[in-house]
Amino acid sequence: EKDRAIRTRQMKNFVTELEDAERALELRDLERVECDRYYRDLINCEESLNQAQQDKVNNEAPSSHTVKQLSDHVRALQNQGKMKEAMLEEMGFTLNDAKKEIQSWKVKAESLVEKVNFRSRRDVLKQYGPGPHYVQIALSQEETILLKMAPLDLMSH
Repeated sequence: EKDRAIRTRQMKNFVTELEDAERALELRDLERVECDRYYRDLINCEESLNQAQQDKVNNEAPSSHTVKQLSDHVRALQNQGKMKEAMLEEMGFTLNDAKKEIQSWKVKAESLVEKVNFRSRRDVLKQYGPGPHYVQIALSQEETILLKMAPLDLMSH
């Protein structure tokens, strides 16, 4: 019973850590989407700036004020993108690393479940034999019900 309680506690801890890793992964996904949006904005601004420069070359130049605004906007977006990338790097995980970590925890959890199943089956066989197993339930002093339990192969643990 003590081992079973320890294994149950360990499994709960693994599940909690897995859920935490999944939440961190979702947060990084949201930040990646935001970085992607800033990057697309940056590309659009660069294209606008290039177009404005091309128009200027073609003597259809917009005012120098508009070009300066576009240049300032491009620099601001570049700075924002760099800041977001730095934030993601500070987190220490890439999306790929987080997925690998989640997969590792899933494998560990599955291994624990298999161990618990094996030990539970072994303990039942040791204590009660191979079966079939029956449980008698007393409804009152005169009435009882005899239930046949499912085979051990169908029981999770």
